[in-house]
Amino acid sequence: MRVFVTGATGFVGQEILGRLHAAGLSIRILARDPESERVQDTVSLYGAEVRQGNVLAPDSLAGALNGMHAVIHLVGIISEIGENTFENVHCQGTQNIVAAAQEAGIERFIQMSALGTRPGAASRYHQTKWAAEETVRHSDLDYTIFRPSLIFGPRDQFVNLFARIIRFSPVIPILAAERARFQPVGIETVGAAFA
Repeated sequence: MRVFVTGATGFVGQEILGRLHAAGLSIRILARDPESERVQDTVSLYGAEVRQGNVLAPDSLAGALNGMHAVIHLVGIISEIGENTFENVHCQGTQNIVAAAQEAGIERFIQMSALGTRPGAASRYHQTKWAAEETVRHSDLDYTIFRPSLIFGPRDQFVNLFARIIRFSPVIPILAAERARFQPVGIETVGAAFA
């Protein structure tokens, strides 16, 4: 089986690529900068083929999925910088990759979403994740949408920040603690679910 992965160089992407590689699957990744150290490390670790492109540039996706059987779409952001807005990355990016997947006759589309995504969500983050899910649901693709919660693991940037703080402070103030709900899930569990 040949799998195309967006967001492959990220925290979750690296875990999933490791599992796909261990299973003997052929991997092609989308990379904005194929010469970057992170992409080159990914190629050498997992034998991934690289296709230069960007989910925000639909022309760069033309033919990128040809010969692939499945797509794992992991691209997402938690903060906005420049053109990388929630609307662009989550909504337009998903529309672009779904269109490319349909054009290529992809057999299976797997979408990364987020816990808390729902219609009428309070945050723009979750609103745009919902819109991205709707794009996938209204396509003619055979799909799965995952909504993991906070993902932790050796290289995460959130849970490990708390661990470093705890090391130096006996007290950690948590704002709005009575409303704060965390159901963290290990990166290994998420990787196993996707692979």
